[in-house]
Amino acid sequence: MLQPASPASPATPILPPRGQTPSTAERAPADVAPAMPNPRLRIDPALSLVVIEFRDSVGELSLSIPTPKELEAYRDQPRPEPAPSVDVSS
Repeated sequence: MLQPASPASPATPILPPRGQTPSTAERAPADVAPAMPNPRLRIDPALSLVVIEFRDSVGELSLSIPTPKELEAYRDQPRPEPAPSVDVSS
């Protein structure tokens, strides 16, 4: 036999009602840095590659795609010369 669902509990408000301010216990500490996007994307301009960086809860780099070793390997490879431009106007 199916049991009827219990009524949902009322949602708790995110902000206090107008005219009230949160107590000091409810306020976020002032020394906490804002959250950084995780993962973070950056462009390596020398290689024209996008690097994906994952950071831990302290903000230290924990994983990079490509890895620093792979980026170094890309830097060490000779870059091919660009193909000469072709005149397609007739």
